Amino acid sequence: SEIELRDVLTAVSRIKAFMVKMDKLRSDNKMDNGLCSGQTIIAALGRRQDMLIKRYTDNLAVKWLVWVYNVVQIEATKREYFMMDGIPKVHCVQDLFTMFNVLDSRALSTSTKMFDGVYQLIGKTIDMFLVLMEADIHCNGRHFEDEYFCAVINAMGNIIDTLKRYKWKMRWKVSNFSLKNDVIFTKEETNWIDVDFESRIRRFRNWTKQTAVLLVNNIVEDVLRNNVFDVLFATQYFKKEKGFDVTIMVKTLKEYLQDFSVWIEEEWVVQKVRLSVMEIICDEYIRALIRESPSEGISSMANHIYIDVEILNAYFGDKSVFPDEMFQEAWKAKYRYLESIHEGLVTEDELIFMIYSKRLKEDDLYGRRLLQMIEEKRKLFRIANLYNLMMFFMGYFWWESSETKIPADLIV
Repeated sequence: SEIELRDVLTAVSRIKAFMVKMDKLRSDNKMDNGLCSGQTIIAALGRRQDMLIKRYTDNLAVKWLVWVYNVVQIEATKREYFMMDGIPKVHCVQDLFTMFNVLDSRALSTSTKMFDGVYQLIGKTIDMFLVLMEADIHCNGRHFEDEYFCAVINAMGNIIDTLKRYKWKMRWKVSNFSLKNDVIFTKEETNWIDVDFESRIRRFRNWTKQTAVLLVNNIVEDVLRNNVFDVLFATQYFKKEKGFDVTIMVKTLKEYLQDFSVWIEEEWVVQKVRLSVMEIICDEYIRALIRESPSEGISSMANHIYIDVEILNAYFGDKSVFPDEMFQEAWKAKYRYLESIHEGLVTEDELIFMIYSKRLKEDDLYGRRLLQMIEEKRKLFRIANLYNLMMFFMGYFWWESSETKIPADLIV
């Protein structure tokens, strides 16, 4: 029959007390050293205690696994968020840690094995929560509302803060356990607390950053793909006023980033969203240029690119809007790269062209294709210039050799 967890804890606690008494009797030479010696009895009690602890943690593992699965399943079904001080939140974080809060305090004060087993089980349960949330966001994140997406990102940040508190709480419990039970833990025995929790915190931070990138990709696909990036460098793009599409895009980005700066709780996540916006926008701009490979004249094409890049620089290079130094350094690198495309198209000096082409070659993702397109444009431009020059001289020599002359009275 199934044994209640509280009964297991009671049994473990009593076994521990009995083992202490047995050990005291043995040390006082008040115990018979026959077949059932004190050492044998203590060892048998220890094995029984280990078995009960395993039963306890196994039961907890099943309960918590079912709990976590239900928490994520409910979250995935309802997709509800609530606003707190203007910041969107979800219930799943509070639901996740509720099951840890009802944990019987005796589980953390009965024995060192129980103590370690329960807290490692907490870590594994949180890992399972992350895995299930990752799967849900990867599969369904494309259809999230912006506010709900921000609420999920905030949930990850809340878990990181809670893990930090749990780490210090656990350190306090280790000290408390050591004092109550007269047990001295070595540094090696407690080092796993920092290693385990810091590793888990890094995992959640990395996943939060990845989720921020997914949020930005949603903006690109939902709002900017059809209206901007599918139009860039197409035929109609060159018929519009220079910089028209990029100006519209910047206005849209301002609105979204303003909302995200309010909806996302952690500042470091907001910075990651801004950085992702800048990087993805620049990459999509380059992809559009490579994809269309416009047949427009090199001069017109270079002028359009110059205006677009300067509009982006006026926005992303504004330190009052993007004050983060890391962001500004990243933008300067992107700006130099985009500037190299324009300069590579317009410069006639081969030595200067080599400088800009070297900058493009450093990019393994787009550099080779961009450089190939620019070189083809430059080649066509040189051929066109040579053809025009040849036609000029042919016309001149034809005129000089022609017997037909303009009447003197028509020459002003």
